[in-house]
Parts: sequence; structure tokens; C-alpha cells
Amino acid sequence: MTLIETIVAIALMTLAVVGIVGGMATTEKVTAAAQGDAQTQAALRSVVDQLRSAVPYQPCDSASGTAYSTAVIKPSGYTLTLNLMRPDPTQVRWGSTAQNPVPLASPRVDCTTNQNYPPTCTSGHTCDYGIQRITVTLVQAGRQSLRQVMFKGATT
Repeated sequence: MTLIETIVAIALMTLAVVGIVGGMATTEKVTAAAQGDAQTQAALRSVVDQLRSAVPYQPCDSASGTAYSTAVIKPSGYTLTLNLMRPDPTQVRWGSTAQNPVPLASPRVDCTTNQNYPPTCTSGHTCDYGIQRITVTLVQAGRQSLRQVMFKGATT
């Protein structure tokens, strides 16, 4: 075997080793990212489960879900943001269609006056109809964020 053949063989072996090591490094990065995703998804599920079952309905809560957010155990290492929306009264039509409209639900609380079960929602007032759309956003220290929309209804 000549010197040229030896150098070519060493160069080919070096390329093969570099490729294998590079592939292993990439696999490790992808695995770490997938593990981070799984942890964030589990943390998000935990928060949503708490909101669904452990935290009672909060009528007239603020748009940032202050009452909900103080009642939830926040996972460490994450930033939790809640965005609460009470559906527009014109949209609260339980199972209605254009041909078969169902009357609007009666408000449970007039949030402006704190009156329980008013007959109607006075113009300019904010009312709670017993259902809230909550958008839960969980951000992991600048790495990624996950968002889930859920609905919470009041019980009678």
C-alpha cells in the first residue's frame, strides 16, 4: 500500500466518523427538543385539567382571567397567560340554525351592576351568560409556546 492510498483511506475513514458523530449529535438535539415538547404539552394539559375540574366557574372574571390564574397551580419554568372571553350575547344561541333560531340565553350576572339573573343585559353593560372561552397559553423560558382553547360553563 502506497502513501497516497493510506492518506485516501484515512480521509475516507475520517469523513465516515465525522458523519456518524454529526448524526448522533443531531439525534440528541432532536430528542431533547421532543422531550421539551412533551413536557410542555403535559404542563399545558395539567393547567387545562385544573381549570376544567378543580377551579370553580368565576363569573365576571377579567379578560386576563385574574381569578382563574390565581387559582391555578402554575408549572415552574413556564409563563402562563389566560385570555378570557365571554361570548357576544348575539352569539349565545344554543343549537340554533338560521331556520330554527333558539332564543338567547338569559344572563346569569350583570357584571357592571353585580345583579344576579337580570331579565336582560342592559345596553352598555357587560353580562356573563354562564359560558366562557378561555385561551390558555404556556411559554417555556423563551423556547416554545403552546396554546389551547377551552370552554368553561357555570353550573346551576
